[in-house]
Amino acid sequence: MLSLHYEKGLTYNEVGIQIGRSGSRCGSIARRAILRLQRPKRLAWILEGYKGRLTRINEQAEEARKQFMAEGKTEQANLMIQSPDSLNGITASHASLLMNVGIGNIGVLREAMKEDFWTRQIPGVGEETGKKLVYAMYRAGIIDDTFEAYKEIDREYYLAKCVRLREENED
Repeated sequence: MLSLHYEKGLTYNEVGIQIGRSGSRCGSIARRAILRLQRPKRLAWILEGYKGRLTRINEQAEEARKQFMAEGKTEQANLMIQSPDSLNGITASHASLLMNVGIGNIGVLREAMKEDFWTRQIPGVGEETGKKLVYAMYRAGIIDDTFEAYKEIDREYYLAKCVRLREENED
């Protein structure tokens, strides 16, 4: 249930539909599960998983930086290793929020934006902040309109994707 909610980005009501429980019951179960996961051993296990994810994303960001260099896009390649607040439209508070969850440069943010429902996977980033980050990255040429993050700022696309994912999970 936690995986469906946090990794897939489903609401508790959507999770409930999939597992045959009510949304409020799913929320209650999730709260109890989170309390259990906060025990030291389990919390360490979760943190190690998140650190592993960040390591993987850092490696992908470095590959993307090399690709920009190979394409002769040195400005974008140089931006990839900069702090997020070096882009117009990303404030120091946005950058601080990203740094607090391990996203220390534009390259890592770029790779995180490739994932479905990326704003739900970064604690503290909501829809409005997500839009600001996407627009800043787009204007700088770091992402293009093929990125999931760019597509998700279109509300109709986002809702259609939720319906499609729900239908796929029902099959």
